[in-house]
Amino acid sequence: GGHIHVGRVEGDGNDFLLDPYGKVAMIKVMDAIHGVISILLDNSPAAANRRSLYGKAGCHRPTSYGVEYRVLSNFWLKSPKLVLLMDSLTQDALSLIRKGGHQDLLNAIGEERIQVLINENQIEEAERALKTVNTCLSDKSKELLAECLENINTWEMDNEWK
Repeated sequence: GGHIHVGRVEGDGNDFLLDPYGKVAMIKVMDAIHGVISILLDNSPAAANRRSLYGKAGCHRPTSYGVEYRVLSNFWLKSPKLVLLMDSLTQDALSLIRKGGHQDLLNAIGEERIQVLINENQIEEAERALKTVNTCLSDKSKELLAECLENINTWEMDNEWK
């Protein structure tokens, strides 16, 4: 799978990742950001089938250093740009929690709505939710996302990674 491990290091301001409630907050925000975006980038029938069995919203493993987010498939390893996007989105999620704005994002989209659109592969709902998600993204993430959405169906792993 394409699981994302998120941890804290001394002095980075991410101590919330050591607290059970902080871990849950991180997973919820990653569902709102990474999960919603993954529906748009990884929307093949095989991806929808995978989500019906594995990778449902909220799927994670708590770790001693933070969390392992298990919702995503390995689609994002297809290109270095997708890897950069996922890293940038993770930094956005961490920043949003550090600033205390994460609950506003979750309330604006709706936690249940996020779960349903991920679990049921609802592309149109993900497109609507993305408008709200975009308000929380850095310029870097917005640029990478636009490039990834434009090129996702043209990238070949061999060509991308050479």
